[in-house]
Amino acid sequence: MLRKKKALQKAGQRSIAANRLIMLWNYLKIIAYDTLKNKIFLENFNGKKPIIIEQDSLSTVCLYNITQDILLDAEMEQQEKTSREALQI
Repeated sequence: MLRKKKALQKAGQRSIAANRLIMLWNYLKIIAYDTLKNKIFLENFNGKKPIIIEQDSLSTVCLYNITQDILLDAEMEQQEKTSREALQI
């Protein structure tokens, strides 16, 4: 009886990890598949276990988001600077 419970728990854990990967993939497909595939090479995994692939994917997306945030801030500062210079002239 105890072995069956443990086997069911393990199967449930695998399905949760698989469901997380499916949900992550659907989310990524919606937001920017081309960017993720061709610019940051999301399909290049460092491991074989689902949790490692999930962590690798999430860290790659997080790094991409931080980079985009920094670029956006720089662009906004540049726009503010040029608008201030235009007002002074």
